[in-house]
Amino acid sequence: MRIKAKLLICSFVLGFSLPLSVQAARIKDIADVEGVRGNDLFGFGVVVGLNG
Repeated sequence: MRIKAKLLICSFVLGFSLPLSVQAARIKDIADVEGVRGNDLFGFGVVVGLNG
């Protein structure tokens, strides 16, 4: 029984100590929101016709 417990503990320690490969991804890159345009519009404009 003691050997099994030691083996189990060693396997947990070894399993959690190994480095894991982690990849980061932006939500923007993996999600597709309905109604959002693919090209961003930007610029400056003049607002006319308002009193004041």
